[in-house]
Amino acid sequence: MSVQIPLGTWLLASLGTDRFLPVWVLGMLTRLALIGVAGLVLFPAFHWSAAPGLITLVLLLMASLALEGFVLLLEFREVGAR
Repeated sequence: MSVQIPLGTWLLASLGTDRFLPVWVLGMLTRLALIGVAGLVLFPAFHWSAAPGLITLVLLLMASLALEGFVLLLEFREVGAR
């Protein structure tokens, strides 16, 4: 969650600007990179089982993406699509 809040706030700040899509892509790449680092470095370093941890991280990513989409839908109604 410490990554989700700043990325989501940054995305909402870029809403209605030309930088919206690059900000969204960079946020998604950051989240995917964190899942990769967790799977390749963090889980093996602590001898944790990778499958449950990665499934949990991916489900968290999907839930945050759905929440982000819902919030953006509400914000786009206020801003107005171009």
